[in-house]
Amino acid sequence: MRVVQGPETGGTAPRSAHSGNTSAVLWGGLALFVIAPAALVSAVVCVFVIVRQVRRHWWEWALVALGAAAVVGAVMQWITGNVLAEHFGGYLGALRATVPGGHDLLGAWWSAFVRTVPLGVPIGIAAGAAYVGVSEGWAGRAEWHRMEQHRRAVVSTKQERKIARLAADTDAQARCSGIPLGVARDGDLTSWTQRGYVVAPPGRFPAMGLLGESGSGKTETAKRLVSIWARSGRKVFFADFKGSDPDLAAEVIAAYKAVRPDAMCAFWPAQPLDMWRGTPKQVLNRLLCVQDFTEPYYKGVAETAVRLAVEAPDIDGRGPVADSASFMARLDAGFLKSAYEGTPQAKDVTALIGDPKSLAGVRMRYAGFFAALGGLLDHGWSFEDVDLAVLSVPTLAQASDAMAVARMILLDFGAYCMARKPRKGEDVTFIVDEFSAVTSAAPMVIDLAERVRDVGGQVVVSAQSWGGLGRDDDERRRMRDALVPGGLIVHRMADPDKLIEPAGTVRAIEASTQLDEYGHTGMGSARMAHKMKVDPDAVRQAGTGEAWVITNGRAAHLSVLQARIPAEVLAHARLLVAAAWAQAREDFTYSHVPEPRDWWEFRPPQLERSRLELEAGSLGELGPGDPEPAELPPGPKPPDPRLMLAVAAYVRAGQIADARQMAAAGRVPESDRYVGRLAAKRAAQLNQSNRRWRLRRRRGGRKRPGRSRP
Repeated sequence: MRVVQGPETGGTAPRSAHSGNTSAVLWGGLALFVIAPAALVSAVVCVFVIVRQVRRHWWEWALVALGAAAVVGAVMQWITGNVLAEHFGGYLGALRATVPGGHDLLGAWWSAFVRTVPLGVPIGIAAGAAYVGVSEGWAGRAEWHRMEQHRRAVVSTKQERKIARLAADTDAQARCSGIPLGVARDGDLTSWTQRGYVVAPPGRFPAMGLLGESGSGKTETAKRLVSIWARSGRKVFFADFKGSDPDLAAEVIAAYKAVRPDAMCAFWPAQPLDMWRGTPKQVLNRLLCVQDFTEPYYKGVAETAVRLAVEAPDIDGRGPVADSASFMARLDAGFLKSAYEGTPQAKDVTALIGDPKSLAGVRMRYAGFFAALGGLLDHGWSFEDVDLAVLSVPTLAQASDAMAVARMILLDFGAYCMARKPRKGEDVTFIVDEFSAVTSAAPMVIDLAERVRDVGGQVVVSAQSWGGLGRDDDERRRMRDALVPGGLIVHRMADPDKLIEPAGTVRAIEASTQLDEYGHTGMGSARMAHKMKVDPDAVRQAGTGEAWVITNGRAAHLSVLQARIPAEVLAHARLLVAAAWAQAREDFTYSHVPEPRDWWEFRPPQLERSRLELEAGSLGELGPGDPEPAELPPGPKPPDPRLMLAVAAYVRAGQIADARQMAAAGRVPESDRYVGRLAAKRAAQLNQSNRRWRLRRRRGGRKRPGRSRP
């Protein structure tokens, strides 16, 4: 018959709990008393101590006690020449004192007891520890049994100590292929586990989910992920659609700049965002997503009007639509009629302006929207200009305007990934924080997550619960399934069942115990059943910073490591965010168009040129000026720093072939030699780290957490 084994039984054949063999315990106690009365006392005290501490297993106590007994026995043998005679010799003297004619009976027996103490105490401790181990076996791994509860408490304590040691061991973290996300507790997600740490595989761009209630450590996980992405050279765009955490923006900026101090950062709405880049078709799609229409007729009128305005011939010499002012100037009956005169679209213009209220209604809708924004979407930065950006949408007064801007940002990010950025060497992550505020955009986010992954784009959705992923269960399920390929990072929450389903189930033993009026009889039954791989109650009771990564039908339980952010970097980020909010409030209050300030790290060229242009008749036009220098041939363009970081990340992960391909595509000078030097440097670092680790092992133990390097 096949013996069933599994994690619920500790790898042994399942058995039922029983009360044990009382007669064997009594005979064992009698044997200890005969060997040494001190052994019996030591055994009782040892059992009492072991079951009330949670730092050591019973077998650790037993091994130490047996070692001590061996040392004491060896010393006694060396001194007396016969350890048994020395140990039991006192009993013979006591028996002689007991017979008639003996003398000093009490002193003889006391001397005999004292002579048994050196060996009796360690033997008693070993016997008491063995009794605890036998009692754990009698518990049969039944979770309700006190001895099983004690065993699990010891296992949990040891695991926490191991996690603390690994969290402080920077040398072990450096030997991983990338920055670890956290310390692995358990699980079967082997593709993410390295040397006791959970490390996200490099080169993976599927969408990712970050979920957890307030106070569960979700913010720390987000900062750790930002540090990991910064180390690999990825751009990060953080969109705050709710604004529930005022410190989150500064912490995200600090986490990124702690790894990449030279990164260029932008903050919207303090700095305008250029939403007019791309082809006319892409601009048209962004403008159409701004307004919601309940009637198909008015929706068709708006689509026709916007299409004609965006794709109109350039009759005024201003070029394509580049800002809201040029768009509104084209959304005019006179302009459209002149622009399309004699073209096949002239009939569409005639039909549109035939009903004056139709075009006027469309114009009023867009005029109100752009007036509320006050130039915040004109002539500014875009995704290709900066390394890090924080977008805070809730600053807008009306929720409808905020939702419209959110849709425009998501569409522009998709257009940037698909058309404006290189397929390799400029990987990017877009974080949608507090997705519950924009659940109406769920279909757009799902489509975006599926389309941009092949070009190095990644969408990360952050929410506090299952309900924050969509408007109904079907939409939430689609969103969850779109996020699972990149990994669902689930923190503590009240209702995690739907989110942990993708981890699947495991075949486990369900045991039952037979009871009678005296307690458990030792009889029971066991059967195989499907059990959820991630326990929902464990997620509900998880501590701060504890999380599960779920992907590909597997799960990894981990404790997330905190991002290392120097105090001066965090202070600089907070000043940056404070200055941005101050400017944003001032611009909104007085309806000012944002202008460059001292804290701006990116200055749009359009705004700079407008400030440097001289008015007609100025002194600058009257001077002869210096002769123009001769044009020099263009020199070689230096490689993008983000590309170099991405190549280094692939080398650290051991993917040398992919690193060579990426370096060649990015036109890195002598790409093969460059990748070879990086690989040799990485090998030298690993060898040095391994030598230090072996040296510590020889010197007697691992490094204490308190002595680790920062």
